[in-house]
Amino acid sequence: MATTENLKVVITADNKTSKGFKSAGRSLDKLKTSAKNVAKVVGGLTVAMGALGVAMFSLAKDASKALSIEESFRRMTNDIGVSADELVAKLQEVSVGTVNTADLMQSANKAMALNVAKDMDSFTQLMEIARLKGREMGLTTTQAFNDIVTGIGRGSVMILDNLGIIIKQEEAQTIYAESLGKTVDQLTTAEASQALLNAVMLEGAEAVAKAGELQETAKEKIERLTATFDNMKDSIGATILEAIEPFIADIQAFAQDKAFQAKLTEMIKMIMEFAVVAIPLAITVATALFKLFQKLFTWAENFGDAIGGVAGQIITLVGAIERLIMKLKALAREQASNIGTAFRMLPQNLGFRASGGPVSSGSPYVVGEQGPELFVPTSSGRIVPNGGGGASIVINNPVLLDDSMVDRLSEQIARVLRSDFRV
Repeated sequence: MATTENLKVVITADNKTSKGFKSAGRSLDKLKTSAKNVAKVVGGLTVAMGALGVAMFSLAKDASKALSIEESFRRMTNDIGVSADELVAKLQEVSVGTVNTADLMQSANKAMALNVAKDMDSFTQLMEIARLKGREMGLTTTQAFNDIVTGIGRGSVMILDNLGIIIKQEEAQTIYAESLGKTVDQLTTAEASQALLNAVMLEGAEAVAKAGELQETAKEKIERLTATFDNMKDSIGATILEAIEPFIADIQAFAQDKAFQAKLTEMIKMIMEFAVVAIPLAITVATALFKLFQKLFTWAENFGDAIGGVAGQIITLVGAIERLIMKLKALAREQASNIGTAFRMLPQNLGFRASGGPVSSGSPYVVGEQGPELFVPTSSGRIVPNGGGGASIVINNPVLLDDSMVDRLSEQIARVLRSDFRV
């Protein structure tokens, strides 16, 4: 039993070793997964930082454009004697906030440049018409306003027709020419444009009056939200631009420096050359190491399984030996009982004639003057005692089993070995 327990301890230790290798393999897999996750996070952060830088530059660039438009807007409104801030506020009110500030100023600049609008009222009326026609044609208010200004400024009735504003150009010019005391041919380009503007204002005013008070649609709510986001982006961009503007000249000078460009080009070339060699090599080494560790852990796992299998066989063998020993002991006890029985039956099977007496033919009898002897007479007769008296008989010879008993004992031992000694 002690041997079995010792083997169980050793086997348990081997099994734990195998489990340790398996656990190490799982830990390596987790480590590889963690490394991949870290690489993904680092890569994601790098990409995010790059995207953030690009986004900030884009915001600053758009803000610079908006600031340039605002500068022109303030100058042009000042030339016609209109307050820039009041005009923006009024146009935002009429458009219900569906046009962002930069687009409002740009559209107003275009209208002033083409002599389409020169006062607060004309700007306001044009925006009202643009909102109505935009709703009717599925256009944004900004696009409708720009198309109206372009159509009037270039004298294109076709553009106006696309907005649903039907104008008879010759009739409009005739009416305006008569108001000036001129013929149509005598009208200047500006006067011809004004004739068209008057006709659009008249047509638009009738359409707005007919439509009545316009309720804000879901489309206009989305446009207002979009305009709000656009204004917010321009505001953020202006803040970024203000922060980087003092360094723009230095950055530009640094970037235009020939020596810097040459060094940068050389550095990029070296990095590319190194990458061409190092990256495949690194991949090859990493792949080889990974396969090596994979084989090592596979071998360790197989080794642990093999040790566990051999240990299990040893335990089975020891158990079989224990069972054999126990059965042999039981067999020995059984045969000892048989031998004892044989000894007990000996006086019954053998006739003792120490004191003399009759004997029968073919029956064994113990006699002897110099020690006990077995006597089997061939005919009946009589034993005369030595000296006429009795003698005590002491049997010192070992008891021998007969051949049949020996055969039975051998067969039982062989049967035990065949049935129990299996590994």
